[in-house]
Amino acid sequence: MKIIDAHLHMRRHANFDRLCEEAGHHNQFDSILSDMRALGIAGCVVMGSNGSYDDPTQPGLFDLGGTVDLARYNYPSGIAFCIGVSPEGLTPDCWEGTLAGYRRAAACPGCVGFKIYLGYNPVYADDPIYHPVYELARELGLAVVFHTGDTAHSAGRLRFSHPLTVDEVAVRYPDLRLVLAHFGNPWVLDAAEVAKKNPNVWIDLSGLAVGIPDREDFCRRYQGYVGQLTTWLGYLDRYDRVLYGTDWPLVNMKAYLELIRSLIPEDAWPLVFYDNACQVFPKLGAMVQDGGLLRA
Repeated sequence: MKIIDAHLHMRRHANFDRLCEEAGHHNQFDSILSDMRALGIAGCVVMGSNGSYDDPTQPGLFDLGGTVDLARYNYPSGIAFCIGVSPEGLTPDCWEGTLAGYRRAAACPGCVGFKIYLGYNPVYADDPIYHPVYELARELGLAVVFHTGDTAHSAGRLRFSHPLTVDEVAVRYPDLRLVLAHFGNPWVLDAAEVAKKNPNVWIDLSGLAVGIPDREDFCRRYQGYVGQLTTWLGYLDRYDRVLYGTDWPLVNMKAYLELIRSLIPEDAWPLVFYDNACQVFPKLGAMVQDGGLLRA
């Protein structure tokens, strides 16, 4: 079965090196690619970084797997990316230049969407500062991925990352494809309801475990948590609106794949692990038709 990892990060950085080692990987591109191919991963979506805006077509924004590399180097077909959006680049004195930079990045064959870091930035999803991004995404046929739920550090502000805040965007832009990353964890009930109500909203299952989780041990130790995940996936009852993702380098790819497979009915695996990502990110779907990363 071919797989698409719809949510991961790639960067050469000391912290990423440490996280990769803890998850049983090495933070080198050839090693990452080898690990993906061994698991049947035909494509992936790299999330652009959060922080002060830099022109994503200029050197320096990403060291590995970001917009600069994808635009300038011959990376294998199947590696796509979302442009990281910072509200600092959308203030009145610089938003025109920022949007021009977004257009240049969006012209790259691998650009499939935008990533908005709710909670890490104290700005609600429906704040007018983001409306030009939504308009641009709609014009270009790109998706918008939102960080939802818990943040990786205590400086985050959780009221801005609650999945219910994305409902406003879904209603305002019904023809825009929206993704609630991390299933809104721990607010999985609310994320499921936003996706159930709005036909333009998907959820991704990235970042629900870290390190090298043993499936049986994880499900036993965190049976209440696992029960919540399966309960609200069942409530949603729309496996055509669920995406597989890892949030790598936080978790071992093989162990996480085995864990998420155990939460999804087997007859829904083709949707969750491949087909849905092709629908949300059509450019990526075209890239993996011939095998994507699995081509020799």
